[in-house]
Amino acid sequence: VFWKSARTVASRPGFLPVLAVFTTTSMAGWLIYTWMPLFLYEKFGLSLTQAGFTATFYIQIASVAGILIGGWLADALSQRFARGRIWTQVGGLCLGTPFLALSGVTSEIWVLYAALIFYGAGRGIYDCNIMPVLCGVVNEDERSTGYGLLNCIGTLSGGVIAFAAGALKATVGIGGVLSALGIVTLLSSLLLFLIPRRDPA
Repeated sequence: VFWKSARTVASRPGFLPVLAVFTTTSMAGWLIYTWMPLFLYEKFGLSLTQAGFTATFYIQIASVAGILIGGWLADALSQRFARGRIWTQVGGLCLGTPFLALSGVTSEIWVLYAALIFYGAGRGIYDCNIMPVLCGVVNEDERSTGYGLLNCIGTLSGGVIAFAAGALKATVGIGGVLSALGIVTLLSSLLLFLIPRRDPA
């Protein structure tokens, strides 16, 4: 029964783009919380306490602001435009993910702080619209299955990127993986435009 339901959800027009973007953003989140503290410890000479705090605090605080702004903006735009929520999500990722890439290459600590704040804000704008966009893609009785698939695949892919980053640490470096994933996530956001148009909600 589950596999039949999962196949039905996956066949809905627009679900695979939603899944692809959710997967890349999940990978970015897992990479940050798995490796960013050690990256900051080694590159900027922060203590382990400072590194753990820096890797999480600025992103989370900015995400709260992004969630509030993104929710309000998406609600307002969706009243006027069929793709208002999608535009909001794409805008959030276009705002945030270049700064994720920047965080992997900067050698200035103040630039890093700014990058984490902007990434967190953009990520919050995207995150608060995940479920509303999914609800516009799948039927009402498929929403739990759809969100379950997103979380399952997002978590599995997050584990893969955490492992891969460790394997690449000695060559590409954690900073290189952060930058590459920032670019990939930015490009993947354009897939959201493949979601079929729907009436304003």
